[in-house]
Amino acid sequence: MREITRGFYNKYTGKTVMLPDAPQDEYAAESKAYWNKYFAEKKQKESALAAAENPNYSNKLLKNDSENGIIASNKQHLNRNVNKEKAIKRAINSDKPAFDDLLYVNYNKEKIPAGYYGVALHGKQYSAFVYDEKIESRTLTKIINSRGDYNGEPIYFISFHTGKTDEKGNCFAQQLSDSLGIMVKAPDTYAAINKNADVFYLN
Repeated sequence: MREITRGFYNKYTGKTVMLPDAPQDEYAAESKAYWNKYFAEKKQKESALAAAENPNYSNKLLKNDSENGIIASNKQHLNRNVNKEKAIKRAINSDKPAFDDLLYVNYNKEKIPAGYYGVALHGKQYSAFVYDEKIESRTLTKIINSRGDYNGEPIYFISFHTGKTDEKGNCFAQQLSDSLGIMVKAPDTYAAINKNADVFYLN
C-alpha cells in the first residue's frame, strides 16, 4: 500500500482530500486519476445503498489493488428475484387483500369481522406466501402499509398455522404484529375461505 502524504482542501465537499505522494509534474495526472476513481466508487456506493433494501442483494466481491493501495469493487452482483418483486407489486395494487388466486375469488370483505382488516394468503407457522412467493413478515408489513385501503386497523389474518406459537411464543402472526405495531388475529390451525366467502377452520 502506498503511503498517503499530501492533501488539498476541496471547497465543494469541505474536506481535505489526501493524494498519493508524487512529483509536482505528475500532479495533474495523479489528480485526474484520483477523481475518476472517487466518482466511480461514489456511484457504486450509491447503487449499493439503493439496493440494500433488497434482501437478495449479495455482498460485493472485493479485490486488493496493491499498486495504488485502494480496495476497489471487482464485481457487483444483484441477485434479483423478479418473480417476488412482481408478486409484491401485484399484492400492493390488488383490489382485495387476498394474495392467492383462489382466495381472491372467494374473498369478501363483508365477511370479515367489523373493525378488522382481513388479509388472506397461504402460510405456515413461520412464513407466508404471496402468489406462491415466500415472504418475511417485514415484507408483508410493507405490502399492507402500501395499500390504499388500509387505515391502521387490527389484522384478521386468514392464513393457516400462522398463529401457532412455539415454546417461545413465536410465530409468523406474532412477527407481523411486532412489525406492524398492531394486533393480529390469526389461526393456529387450517383456515380457508369457501365459495360463499365464509372463513372456516379445521382442527
